Amino acid sequence: MFKTSISLFWHCLLLICEGILTVPHAVLSRADFAALVISERYDAAIWKLNGGSFFGSNAGDESAGTIVSRHCQAVPGAVPMWGQQGQFIIDVKGIRCWVKYGGSLGSVLNCHFEFKALDLDGPFISETGYRSHFCGVVRGQAVDAAAAAIFTGFLGKHRRYLEPSYQDSLATDQLPGWIKALPVQPRRSLAVREAPCDAQALPDGFVLVDVVLTARQAFIVRKWAEAARPRVIAAMREAQKSPASAPVEPALAAAAADEGGGD
Repeated sequence: MFKTSISLFWHCLLLICEGILTVPHAVLSRADFAALVISERYDAAIWKLNGGSFFGSNAGDESAGTIVSRHCQAVPGAVPMWGQQGQFIIDVKGIRCWVKYGGSLGSVLNCHFEFKALDLDGPFISETGYRSHFCGVVRGQAVDAAAAAIFTGFLGKHRRYLEPSYQDSLATDQLPGWIKALPVQPRRSLAVREAPCDAQALPDGFVLVDVVLTARQAFIVRKWAEAARPRVIAAMREAQKSPASAPVEPALAAAAADEGGGD
């Protein structure tokens, strides 16, 4: 825990808050020198609050740097300014992502983005539902625009569905209140593990294939399977209505019933 007088604390905090309010303007206007000066002023205030040293300034909840970051953080759900901690939602190509943003150790101009899956049954940029990224401030862009650009880059190189074990783990995590209050609720269901089915029970025109593929090929085939699923279920419903139809494999019949809402 750092030791300092109350008056010194508030004086330094005022300098830091002024810096937080000035950094975004300097970044957006591409004023590199101004941003650097503000960053050094911010660091100097942390150094002073921490007793003339950076050692341990972010070591715990009661450390100087941690207290300042917590005091200046953005309201959850609102996009923070550069140099200000915060968490918000981005939507990139229909994929929603929960973003946590904060400064990295060493300078307010160093950034740390944490990308977390919001809708667990959709594609993401990692199989675990989480990805960490360190970078500097992005000149000429706001924090959410920079986060969306970084996410888009990852999505183009590493578009994946969550592994079932990670999806199940995240599905049981408690979400903060501001995310629960979103107009469109996050999809946080457990992973669906498809039961094996009998190839002979499939409707005409469909074939069950059991193959070993690369991760990229498997991703494409999984999309084909998802596209075919409603057609398979529709065909099975028609087969169930016909008295002369062959027996339907139980797992597929249950899936058809569930899809139809129990009709």
